[in-house]
Amino acid sequence: MLVGYVAQPGNGFIDMYHEFIYDVGFDRFQTLSYEFLAEITRSELEKNPMSASSMESLIDEGEVLLSDLVPAAIQRLSDVTKFADFARAIVHLVYEDTKLYAWQWLTAEGLRYEQRKEMEIHSAIDDDTSAVRAFTALKNMLLELGYTGVFMFVDEFERIAQLSPKDEQATLNSVRHLMDQNSRGLCILFACAPEVWQGIMSEYHAFSERIGQEVALQPLTEEKIQRLVEDYLELARESGNADGIDPFTESGLQTVLQRSQGNIRQILSICSRVLDEAADNQREKPIGEEKVIETIESM
Repeated sequence: MLVGYVAQPGNGFIDMYHEFIYDVGFDRFQTLSYEFLAEITRSELEKNPMSASSMESLIDEGEVLLSDLVPAAIQRLSDVTKFADFARAIVHLVYEDTKLYAWQWLTAEGLRYEQRKEMEIHSAIDDDTSAVRAFTALKNMLLELGYTGVFMFVDEFERIAQLSPKDEQATLNSVRHLMDQNSRGLCILFACAPEVWQGIMSEYHAFSERIGQEVALQPLTEEKIQRLVEDYLELARESGNADGIDPFTESGLQTVLQRSQGNIRQILSICSRVLDEAADNQREKPIGEEKVIETIESM
């Protein structure tokens, strides 16, 4: 499967698409290109590359010529994705002279006509409709390669409420169209503030009817906040240093829990601020209730 993270929905689905492609990254997309060429090589030539790296080696060593592969690869990928320009961009990711142009096109950053002409690409990903088409093409390519599908994680979906009603509806419609065109091989997870989510679900029925499951996050308990803080601290601890929730005390974390009402984001924000101030002041004492309250009141 292919997983991508979108930090926030932006001003429309094309922004979500752009962030998703960037999060997956150039290297991964180039690997997908080599994987598809390996698929074509196995079916068209007497070679049997079993991975992207082995396919790249065959090309670098001259054992397989791109000129023998590219026409068949573009035709096959065009048939699979129903988007010939997407197929050409994917294949051009392996060409030294055009790989950056291809990547720029795939990320919806736009290209000059001359740059697109060099790759025989005739269109652009420049609106929500073309972004939905490109995303669907990507998913279809992945299924052809044997992937289970695409997973898109969209964070801070509540920001969609900051858009004008027209743009908000257009974005939700684009997501709905994406869902309709991809009944299998696609999973989208939205993280959204409850009050905004309830409004979306009540006002946009065509969108809400396509949501398979809702999960309400519950406030953390005292036991869970200790485990959360300990896990985060372990990421930065040097070997041999303190363990557990140190330098926080249990009373300090109880205060954090009370003031944050169990909200994970608030917990992490408060703890981070407390640690920063303790480090700036070269504080060596354990961080208890008094220090937490002092820091919160200064925020």
